[in-house]
Order: sequence, then structure tokens, then C-alpha cells
Amino acid sequence: MRKGRSRMAEHESEPDRAVFGSVRRTIIRWFSSYGRQFDWRKNADPFNVLIAEMLLRRTTASAVARVYGRFVTRFGTPAAIASARESELMKLLKSLGLQTVRSQQILRSSMVPYRREWMRFYHSPDSVGTERRQ
Repeated sequence: MRKGRSRMAEHESEPDRAVFGSVRRTIIRWFSSYGRQFDWRKNADPFNVLIAEMLLRRTTASAVARVYGRFVTRFGTPAAIASARESELMKLLKSLGLQTVRSQQILRSSMVPYRREWMRFYHSPDSVGTERRQ
């Protein structure tokens, strides 16, 4: 096997690559013509992508499209969600169903950045014995 190539790539033949390229081009052409445009596809912010993925679970894209814009406008950051009441989230997510489960999951996910910051801060050598006493 040549250096830098995977085993699969080593065994891949030229016709396989040609077929793969053809299929890929066909899918891209199809999506360009028929793919639906949704707000969450226009935003590369990792947190908004996470929210879209959580809302899309067990729900149609058209149902999420009706809620996503309002949700991101109201709760566009982890801080906004973390400071929200669960009942507020549930009210906005009610039309999607499973609002209790989703709102709890979204609330938990909004806390992850804060936990990481807390862990980084409190486990750094510079913070030992200073801020913890407060």
C-alpha cells in the first residue's frame, strides 16, 4: 500500500471512482433543481445547526420550518436558552409535538458551553485557590 492512502482507496478502481463522481454530480444536480430551501441550511453556526437537528428529529421539515425562525429569533444563543423557562420553550415547540422531551433536551444542550467554560476555568492552574472561595 502506498503511503498516505487508505486500504479502501488502494482497492478502488478507476471505474468505481467514475461511478462515484457520476452519482455525486447527479445528486447535486437533482438537489439544485428540486431540493427545498430551509433557514437552517443557510446558517453554519454550530449551535443553530444543533437546534435544527434536535427539532427535526421525528418531525417533518415543513413543520420545523414554521417554528425554526421564531425559535432562533427568540433563543438564538445558548445563553438565551439557558435563561429561558422550560414552559416558554414548550409553548414555542408545542406544534411539533414531544415538546416536553425536546425542551428538556434543548435546555440541557444549552448548558454544555457553560459547563466547559466552568471546567476550563476551575481546572486551570491560575485559578486554584482564588475564585473558588467566593
